Amino acid sequence: MEIQSAAAALCHGAGSPAIRSNFTWVDQLVLNGIAHSATFASEAQELSTSDLVVFLEPVMNMPSELSAYLVFMSATPACRFVRIRYDIHLSDPRAIAMIGHELRHALEIANHPEVVDNLTLSAMYKRFGKRVTDGEMYDSVEAVTAGRIILQELLNPVALNADDDR
Repeated sequence: MEIQSAAAALCHGAGSPAIRSNFTWVDQLVLNGIAHSATFASEAQELSTSDLVVFLEPVMNMPSELSAYLVFMSATPACRFVRIRYDIHLSDPRAIAMIGHELRHALEIANHPEVVDNLTLSAMYKRFGKRVTDGEMYDSVEAVTAGRIILQELLNPVALNADDDR
């Protein structure tokens, strides 16, 4: 854990969050996700202690079969960088849920320090993921589950609050 904490200090120091965007309205989506979904908040917290930096990019012309996807950008000795692209036309709850789905993939990468480029990312998902297209697109049960839970938490806040009272 000390290695991750040192990397997190380098990657997220000086107030730079683990999840970043060039748009304040996208940052607000993330804040809403953290405020209204315990699962999303947990993912954001876990990423803040990792060596991974996640850039969020809303996309106007997403391929029709996708709502969001993650791509590996680059790696330095201290930090690794990924980009999550998501469909700008999604409702806020759906966008947050899809971002949360992809954040689960980011955590999967964070937990595999050998992933340092697209080749090693592909190799990881060939071992642990499930191919969802004829190409090199993979998913995981954990990411699908996270997205589903986040959407439920956003659309049914009463149930979330009731769980908090226990």
